[in-house]
Amino acid sequence: MSGQFRLGLDEAGYGPRLGPLVVGCVRIRGTRAGIREVFARQSRVLPKVQDSKKLYAGTLAPLETVALAARSVVMGKRPRTLAEFLGRVPDRLSEHPWYGRLELPLPLAAEPGRVDGAADLLRRRLERHGAVLDMCEARPMLEGEFNERLLISGNKAHVELGVLEALLHDHLPAGESGEVLCDRLGGRKMYGDWLLGQLPFWQIEVEEERQRRSAYTARQGETELRFRFLVEGEDHEVEIALASCLAKYVREVMMALFNRYWGKRRNHITPTAGYWQDAGRWLEAMAGDAAFEASKDRLIRRR
Repeated sequence: MSGQFRLGLDEAGYGPRLGPLVVGCVRIRGTRAGIREVFARQSRVLPKVQDSKKLYAGTLAPLETVALAARSVVMGKRPRTLAEFLGRVPDRLSEHPWYGRLELPLPLAAEPGRVDGAADLLRRRLERHGAVLDMCEARPMLEGEFNERLLISGNKAHVELGVLEALLHDHLPAGESGEVLCDRLGGRKMYGDWLLGQLPFWQIEVEEERQRRSAYTARQGETELRFRFLVEGEDHEVEIALASCLAKYVREVMMALFNRYWGKRRNHITPTAGYWQDAGRWLEAMAGDAAFEASKDRLIRRR
């Protein structure tokens, strides 16, 4: 295998009023050209890895196929439930009963055999191009924790940075050189001070801080980390696109649990994706329900 590691990160659920914020993270080793050949090719079995909003166009199946195939490669088997897919229990899950124990069976929309075929093709492509997908994760931050962190920081971007900090802490390989590729967080353009906080004993060089791209190099001895924060990064770097797919998929599955729980309490309520305008409609429809009224502080995301 040749090439250094490339870590890709992206989020889903930054703007909505309901549901979790989810950050996806992947780590791939190999040459950049080889990695793009593995993930950016369209086939009948494995959809092209691209911006999750483009992949999820009216049906969940293509997005689900990509997310489950990638996770299957890392796990060595297809995850049968959302809990298996996540691999770890989100913080304070018991305070959010609408997600239950995350035991929703998967897949929801894709054919299991198609997912297994996509995972097998992905494994063979990786091997053929000398690449390794050695980590992929989607980490949710539930609404109650989101609200508490927002009260402390006063800034949604700082809340999201907190999830990124935890993922970098867990998945940056010690002593290895590589690249970290991240979709731009809202309108934030400058990350130098934040990087100094994450890598306090490193030399940080600011390469550029422009409207659509911020770039930095961190050095410690012979180890070099290159950080890139890109506007619409999922359209430029396949690692960001795959992280986007993982994050979007987990958010969609968690919203399915959300809607199933509250739909049982109020018959015939139309499910919501949680985005601002439709969330207002849903909140009005749920008004007066005892469990809903008691859960507002943990249910409705603060602005």
